[in-house]
Amino acid sequence: MTYNVLAVCENGVENYPLYPLLNDDILIVPEALDGPLGEPIRVSKIVVRRKVGNGYTTVTETKEIVFQVWITASRVIFYCKKFEKGGGWVGFGLGGLAVAVVANSVSHAIAANRRKGKALIGNIRYPWVSSVMFSPRNGFGTEENVRIAFVDGTDDSRPEGDITFSIERHNNANRVARNIVDRVIAYRYASGEELDAEELRRFEELRHSGLAALPEKGRLTSYGIPSSWRVPLGLALAPPAPPAFPPGAPATSPTLVDAPASGVPLGLVPIPVQIEGTLDFGFGTPKAPVAKRPSFCEACGSVELGENFCTDCGAPMTVPTA
Repeated sequence: MTYNVLAVCENGVENYPLYPLLNDDILIVPEALDGPLGEPIRVSKIVVRRKVGNGYTTVTETKEIVFQVWITASRVIFYCKKFEKGGGWVGFGLGGLAVAVVANSVSHAIAANRRKGKALIGNIRYPWVSSVMFSPRNGFGTEENVRIAFVDGTDDSRPEGDITFSIERHNNANRVARNIVDRVIAYRYASGEELDAEELRRFEELRHSGLAALPEKGRLTSYGIPSSWRVPLGLALAPPAPPAFPPGAPATSPTLVDAPASGVPLGLVPIPVQIEGTLDFGFGTPKAPVAKRPSFCEACGSVELGENFCTDCGAPMTVPTA
């Protein structure tokens, strides 16, 4: 079995921890550690790669399919209910079962029937993130791209892999990438993980480093995570509650050890899911919104927010009221 990030999954099937859980309405069931959710980022293209030898091979590529992507307190969620072939892609379901998406010649009515009870979904949990990269638009026809790298530990080869997603042009890839990095740090600090002095020093440097410099045209800039866990390990280190964001001084300092911790208990500690009750923005049945200040600007991705507007781009901050 390999971890391909995206898979066509059925509702009611337990896919934890590699894939999100879907309810009867084919909506993602949020987990307790996801924390408050904001509006999703719209993504127009996704490429999943896997390292083979000295290069990378494409595992999944989507085109002309709109995804919703949530950056939560514990993971990045990818979700598309209305998937169809469009520009073409081949994905792999659980257990290596290939799932071919409906051909262009098939009518939309038939396509809708075939995908009933299924959605194209995936998640990257923060203990797995080894680096977060970005490339901004560098001319007409180019896109803002964010890439998340990981190491697949579901088989003996343990290859490197990554997922790259193209975000809408009004978003800022650098700020979206930095947002993910900050949440990774917050999660790792809150998890009770043992860190050696060198790991902690590097985490602190990254936490205080701010936005990275823009890359040269056509290149990527990387935020390297000092250490990470192979998929699906690391989930035994689960915070007791959603980590605060943005991460300030950790509420409880990470435990220092003389040498890097190696391995985790054989059994994973399941992250509890929120079955009863729902959250807004497409998860379950809508409920009355709760007044919450946004975590970051949905227009540009900035975390520098004023009371009612973004101090970077000036976009108004809409705060729902109960």
